Amino acid sequence: MLSKIVCLMKCPEFYKHRYIDKADEKSDSMEFGTLIHMALLEPEKFSQTYCAPPEGADLTLAELKEKCRTLGLPISGTKKELLERIRTLQDLPKTYDELIEDMLASGKVPLAPATWKKVEAIKESLMRHEQIGKFLEFAEKEKRGFFTHSSGTVFNFAVDAYVKYKDVGIIMDFKVTKDWEPHRYRRIS
Repeated sequence: MLSKIVCLMKCPEFYKHRYIDKADEKSDSMEFGTLIHMALLEPEKFSQTYCAPPEGADLTLAELKEKCRTLGLPISGTKKELLERIRTLQDLPKTYDELIEDMLASGKVPLAPATWKKVEAIKESLMRHEQIGKFLEFAEKEKRGFFTHSSGTVFNFAVDAYVKYKDVGIIMDFKVTKDWEPHRYRRIS
C-alpha cells in the first residue's frame, strides 16, 4: 500500500500506467509470486485453478515399438499411432500428454513438476514456521480496507494477512524474490 502512495506522489503518470492501466507485463518472477501468494493465502482458489503435474513416465518410442513387435503389430509410425494400435489389443495407462489434456479439459492448469515442488516447499516452510504458521492459521487473509489521504484522495488496499495478537494488529505482506537480502525487505512502521 505504501509503495502505491509513494508512486502516486512521485509520478502520477507512472501510477496511472502501473495501477490503473495495468500496462506492465508480468515477468516469470511475478507469475511465480502470484502462485505462492494464492497457494498460501487463497488455497481454495489455488486448488480450483491449479493441479499437480501427472506422475508416471511415458513409454518411449523404442518401448512402444517393442510392445508392438511382441503383439505382432506394425512397428512404424508415431507414438500416437503405436499407442492406438496397442490399445486395440490391450489397455495401456494414459500418457503424460493425455493426462495433461484431461487436466486442462477439467479447467485446471497443471503446473510443471519443478514449479509444483517449489510452491509446495515454500508453503510448507512458511506454515511450519513457529510464528508465521500460527498467525496464518488465525489471520484474516486478503483483508481489504481504505483510508483517506490528507489530499482527500481515498485509497483502497488489501493486506496479505491481518491478525490481532494481544491487542496489537499485525499486518503480513509476503514477497517472493530470487535475491534475498533481509535488510531490503524489512520495514517497521
